[in-house]
Amino acid sequence: MKILKSTLFAALVFGFGLVQSIAQNITAPNSAELKSKTSAPAFDGESKSGASPINIGQVAINPSVYYRYSTGDNFRNGPGQEAETDVNEYGLRFNGTVGDAWTFSYSPSWRVYSSNAFEDKFSQRFNASGSASIGDWRTSVSQSYSESDDFLSETSQQTAQETWGTHVSTSYMINSSVSATLGVDYSLRDSEGFNSSKSTTFNASINRSFASRLNASLILSKGYENVNTNFDADFEQISGSIGYQPSDKIYVSAQIGHQERSFDTAGVPDLGNAIYSLALNYTPVEFTDISIRADSTVGASLFSNTTQESESVGIYLSQRLLGWVNLNLGYGESSTGYRSASLANSEVRDDEVTFFDARLGASIFDSKVSVSVFFRDQENVSDSSSFNYNGDQHGVEVGYSF
Repeated sequence: MKILKSTLFAALVFGFGLVQSIAQNITAPNSAELKSKTSAPAFDGESKSGASPINIGQVAINPSVYYRYSTGDNFRNGPGQEAETDVNEYGLRFNGTVGDAWTFSYSPSWRVYSSNAFEDKFSQRFNASGSASIGDWRTSVSQSYSESDDFLSETSQQTAQETWGTHVSTSYMINSSVSATLGVDYSLRDSEGFNSSKSTTFNASINRSFASRLNASLILSKGYENVNTNFDADFEQISGSIGYQPSDKIYVSAQIGHQERSFDTAGVPDLGNAIYSLALNYTPVEFTDISIRADSTVGASLFSNTTQESESVGIYLSQRLLGWVNLNLGYGESSTGYRSASLANSEVRDDEVTFFDARLGASIFDSKVSVSVFFRDQENVSDSSSFNYNGDQHGVEVGYSF
């Protein structure tokens, strides 16, 4: 965790993190939610649709198609192994709404690798969320699903995963400034050839608005994590969150707490961890956005009978150039420790990852066509030498919105 200290201190000085649900902080660090924060634009860049939606009754859909080519060195096909490869990806994207209450997105894709060291794969991601209010009651529901074959630093190889995530919460306005919320989160991760797990978390919070630009919450959470290798765990967590917008240009917030995790395996001591999610969003002028994020997570590792503890911090810039070109830059560091149950939670491996992302894109022909180029450099320094790597990828993406 040493590489994070100076950068994390800067993030704390500038502001606090975007308020997260308690469930995110107890989801495994390789979850889709965390990955979306640290993935290169080369793999998770979204083409912005400039076309009018297609309306079918209460459903409005913005469909688009894209092609992405990337190449690079040091793609990992196993610990201590690497290969060069070109990647051709063909995909669709659907973003839409159902009435005024629901939004959804779905993106299927097919990746083809030039090297026989990797397997061509179909991937897909789906997200939907909605809410409804009756009097002083408000209910929110969200559902996510992903099937992916991403390269993970944890496994040092192409890793097939299937994940589900469900969130349901109900809030009641006690008065104009105080509300109470009850919620449940369920997540499932099934990984081919590695550890699989599922967790259920129950949350209760009391929320208070002190002014139009300041709010705070006290959150209690209790849950259970079931692992297919019988390394199950109960966890309890208490945390507080605060959100503050001192001006239209700045938003800062934080969620900070403590989690206590106990295991069903005999002889394994409890684990206590500080949990946090910190961020700053700053928009100095129109079409310029700067953000700083810092997060910690704890959960079951993809390796059997192992807990994964992770901290990450990153700074991101989004800038409009010449009125029609978009530049996105990102730099981040993460530190992950792996603790073995068979060794009484002793750390058996520690990884320090740094990455730099750059993406330059533009929309043309009434914003129906998008073109972008991207670059990522990433290095992993591990005390297990077979997981060390340093490589880069670059490429181009072209999209069309119907």
